[in-house]
Amino acid sequence: MALFLQFSTYQLPKIQYVILGALIASQYFFYREKDFRRRIESDVTGILKKELGRIPSRKEIHARSSLVIHYRGLSIVVSVLSILSLMVYFKEF
Repeated sequence: MALFLQFSTYQLPKIQYVILGALIASQYFFYREKDFRRRIESDVTGILKKELGRIPSRKEIHARSSLVIHYRGLSIVVSVLSILSLMVYFKEF
């Protein structure tokens, strides 16, 4: 978005709000925690098996999956804050 705002010859009014809205809307419409947890469970199990050198317990798998889900949410917050800071820097309100 920063490159677009800095160098684009196209004038798209309020493009930053479209990107911000799409980011937030995607979390509500496409993200389902239960499905995501089920999808990452086999990957988390494999990673824990390599780290621990043994088959991990359900509690360990659940704890690591919860951590991944937490960091996924945190990455969305960081993305939103980055977009807002770019809006302030380029004075695009």
